[in-house]
Amino acid sequence: MSLNLSYKPSQNLVCQIIILFTMCGMFFIFNRTSDGDLLTQFRKHERELNLLVKMSNEDSSLGRVSPTFVRSRDGVIQMNTGGAKRFISQDRWDMYRSLLHQCALTSGFSRESTCIFFPIDNQGMGNGNGYEKGFAFLPESAQPVVLPSLDFLTVMQFNWTHKKLRSKPKFRVIESNWYLYESTNSTNLNGYSRKFACSLLYKNSNHSPS
Repeated sequence: MSLNLSYKPSQNLVCQIIILFTMCGMFFIFNRTSDGDLLTQFRKHERELNLLVKMSNEDSSLGRVSPTFVRSRDGVIQMNTGGAKRFISQDRWDMYRSLLHQCALTSGFSRESTCIFFPIDNQGMGNGNGYEKGFAFLPESAQPVVLPSLDFLTVMQFNWTHKKLRSKPKFRVIESNWYLYESTNSTNLNGYSRKFACSLLYKNSNHSPS
């Protein structure tokens, strides 16, 4: 006597699975931090953010500063408060940590050349479908891809109509050298790939959708 172990899911079950994945995807899309929320946060902490830029310019040998570690531009990482003394004094790092806390910058900030990135919303990075959004301080010589909005539907429409620029990080002007930025796993702006992304800002002419 043999048992037939083959299983064919019912059509209703398949539909339910599709609906579940669709709902999860929609939640991910519409759970993103809006431009409006980021602009409100920027205005609230503009003084602290400018102070962080000033400090970063003074400590330009640091590629990453977070509440829990610092990383030099050559990739050496020092963990915890004691180890960070190799790069900056304890008082200096405490000042960084205080400002990061005031601005709710739980991931700290990264610096490549004269480009400084302050990630605020970071979801799903590493699974191939993630994205990152936050503030960027760029030099005047940078020529980023600038959009009027970085909310999901605007970026999606731009990527659909400007396929050659789909892989580029997107920016929205706040004021002077300050921008909102948005990137995905495919835009090479995440983690240790920011150096490549920063170089892209100087190779492209300034693109804005008409």
